[in-house]
Amino acid sequence: MQGVVAKGGWNSGSSAAMGMRIGKFSEISWEMVKNNLFLRSLKNTRMAITRYKRKARKDKAKAAVRRQTLKNQNFQPVIKNVDVEKIKEEFKAKKK
Repeated sequence: MQGVVAKGGWNSGSSAAMGMRIGKFSEISWEMVKNNLFLRSLKNTRMAITRYKRKARKDKAKAAVRRQTLKNQNFQPVIKNVDVEKIKEEFKAKKK
């Protein structure tokens, strides 16, 4: 078979591993190796992130509404000490 690396692989002392021309594919084999390494390096990187301004505004608005509803749910009114007897006296005074 032409253009195939010997059984020993790249590290063996075969002529294909040493970069000698064997068959029609040996001329581009080093280019293929470089391209393969380049593509592998691209796979390890993350894709570019695009954020849309309108989406960011909507997300912030949703979060603000959520925070406000949680505040309202957790709200406890201030407990004041009320003198009940005094209030009763005031009502009696208004009736007269």
